[in-house]
Amino acid sequence: GFVLLGGLLLCFAAPLLPQTLPVPVAAQRGLGMLLLLIAAAYLLGCRPAGRLVGRPTLRMLQEILPRPELALLQFTLSAGSWLLMALCLWTVMPRGAGPVDVLAALLLASVAGAVLHVPGNLGVLEASLGHLLGGQAPAAQLLAAALVFRVVYFLMPFTIALSAFMVLELRAHRRTPHAA
Repeated sequence: GFVLLGGLLLCFAAPLLPQTLPVPVAAQRGLGMLLLLIAAAYLLGCRPAGRLVGRPTLRMLQEILPRPELALLQFTLSAGSWLLMALCLWTVMPRGAGPVDVLAALLLASVAGAVLHVPGNLGVLEASLGHLLGGQAPAAQLLAAALVFRVVYFLMPFTIALSAFMVLELRAHRRTPHAA
């Protein structure tokens, strides 16, 4: 889903990068095409193994890859998750930052966090938003938006899940007889 969204974004709505990241639009579109080709190759690799003839290495790969229906479901759920994350971030952003720009900043921040090996992308998301969207909104408002996003998208669901888990554990504990 990340590869698919990144490819579509770079091909059809190449993000405006700040002057400090001078990547030509043609290079961004080329990278977008490469990402879309990778996504298409994955889907083609998931087709039924019966169609492959005389290539044992491809058959071995077929045993690892999911069925095409499952691969499409993976793309749909993953892309949907990234879009919901971007929508959540965009709703807490100050006016001026467009939804496509926010999606691009979120995807780039995720890549930066993965490259830097920062747990939870802490600080990387905030710095990336300030750097990539700094011309569209004041830095303090972008930082506040990133913090609210973290609370809404990560902390609130975690708190709800933890509470539900505790309730289920307490119920299970009450049902089991205690050994004397």
